[in-house]
Amino acid sequence: MTNRHDDDPVAPFALADRLCPTCGTPTSARFCPDDGAPTVSRSGAGDSAQAVQLGEIIADRYRVTGVLGQGGFGQVLAAVHVGTGHAVALKVLHRDQSDEQAVRRFLREAQQTATLQHPHTVRVFDVGEARPGVLYMAMEHVHGRTLAQHLRDDQGQPRACPEAEAIVIAEQVLGSLAEAHARGIVHRDLKPANLMICNATLGQESGLRVKVLDFGIAHVAGSALTGTAKVVGTPAWMSPEQCQGTPLDGRSDLYSLGLVVYRCVTGRVLFEDANPMTAMYRHLHEPVPDPRKVAPGRVSDRLAAWLQKALAKHPGLRFDDASVMRTALLAVQERDAVAPAPTRPSRRGDDTVAAPRPPRGSAPEVRSAARPVATSAAATTSRAAALDPAAVMAATKRQSRQASPKAAGGPEAASVAPAVADLVASNPSPMQGNAIQGEAGPRRESGRWAGWIGLIISVLAALAWLAGR
Repeated sequence: MTNRHDDDPVAPFALADRLCPTCGTPTSARFCPDDGAPTVSRSGAGDSAQAVQLGEIIADRYRVTGVLGQGGFGQVLAAVHVGTGHAVALKVLHRDQSDEQAVRRFLREAQQTATLQHPHTVRVFDVGEARPGVLYMAMEHVHGRTLAQHLRDDQGQPRACPEAEAIVIAEQVLGSLAEAHARGIVHRDLKPANLMICNATLGQESGLRVKVLDFGIAHVAGSALTGTAKVVGTPAWMSPEQCQGTPLDGRSDLYSLGLVVYRCVTGRVLFEDANPMTAMYRHLHEPVPDPRKVAPGRVSDRLAAWLQKALAKHPGLRFDDASVMRTALLAVQERDAVAPAPTRPSRRGDDTVAAPRPPRGSAPEVRSAARPVATSAAATTSRAAALDPAAVMAATKRQSRQASPKAAGGPEAASVAPAVADLVASNPSPMQGNAIQGEAGPRRESGRWAGWIGLIISVLAALAWLAGR
């Protein structure tokens, strides 16, 4: 029996040593005769599974310059594109046996994730076969450290991070997930080791920048090649439905992100256990401990409620999608930012009034705003200093005639301040700006003396009026 493809007539169908990952057609050609996609070897890695060497060129276009990491799956290599000189990270995967479905699944889903372009997603540029049985994925090379490393102190011990920092991290991750979920892609392995805290580069604003790594085991909705009965992921960071091997959607990633935020603010991994089966059982059945009781620092009530919803056992009780979850998180952030400050008692006569406590380290204008009476008096007296004492006395007499002693709650001289205030309102003075805005230097000092002089003139005018009454 001969190959049915006209451009590959010499290769018997049964002996075709390559496979099209897109349509599954066996062939010996490097490109599929049906859809033009690059083909891959049908055999396992065998002897070609040896480690890639420094200086080796992968797929005729990537020169290996270093090793970033390695494990049972293969290696992560630093490389440069031989044509453009751009730095990339190469993930080289070895397969131990001929598994056509696994090859097709890896390549198809890697091609899907290569379409993701969110600024908080590590870009995938290329995917293919380095040698028979050895697959590679070329990704954006990000400099920095993982969140797992970030959450350990100098001695390597686990630590927590402030709530505000955890919110910034989660908000950026949710932006990445929103794009992926909209395309039907579920990460399935969201954890601190797959979140990169990036170093700021030239031209970028300083601040925490996070990128989501490793959509390599992502599930693409609607793909017949992605098995749903197989448990994939890291047990400590898996959703209950993921532990059961049931069909997943984006809400599984939202649960995993809830686990990440819980780890950030409490300093501990929720449901961690040396036995993977025990960890999965706990995800399915154990309630979530209140983070406010286990965290070393403060966890707000709003974030605790947000975590409770994110970590619901049933997907239907969680946030509907990443965008909804992000909106709710931003509301937590905004409410904490504008939450009322602690109050302190302030006595007026026999009554106790709750007065806001000025925040520590607040700017001078904030402290001034917390004392509106003092600010108004300073402005009034400084402007009154430029007025004629006779005019002050006349204004005081008018105010006193209109006021009732009982309503004043004290001596008649108490009506001086409102009288002067009325007069100042109709006689603007350039001194006012210095008193209100608190300008530094000689102008501020002169405004202070002018205030005292104005106060003395006001009191003398009131006493003169009372004496001549």
